[in-house]
Amino acid sequence: MNIQTPLLAVVKIPSLAINNVNVTFDMEVKTAEESKTSDDKSGSLDAEASIDFACFKAKVSIKGSISSHKENTRSTDTSAKYHIELIAKDDGMSEGLSRVLDIINHSIQLKEESFS
Repeated sequence: MNIQTPLLAVVKIPSLAINNVNVTFDMEVKTAEESKTSDDKSGSLDAEASIDFACFKAKVSIKGSISSHKENTRSTDTSAKYHIELIAKDDGMSEGLSRVLDIINHSIQLKEESFS
C-alpha cells in the first residue's frame, strides 16, 4: 500500500493545547530583620567639706553614684505566598492522521492459512 498525504494534515499543530490557566499565588517568601541597640551611662560624685567655728567643728562627706542601662530590640518578619498552576492537555490526534489510520485499518485483510 502506498499513501501520499500532506505532512501538515497528519501532524497536529500545535501539539500541546492549553485549555485552562489558573493563576493563584502561593509561594512563600520570608525575610526577618532584627536590630538591637544598647546604651550604658554612669556617674559618681565624691565631695568633702569641713567647717571650724570657735569650739565647733563639723565635717561633711558626700558620696554618690548613678547608673543607667537602656536596651532597644526591634524585630521585623515579612512573608508572602505565591502559587502558580497551569493545566495543559492534549486534544487528541489530528483529523488527517485519523483518516490515514482508518484507510490503513480498512485495507488490512486477514489471510487464511491452512492448517495441515
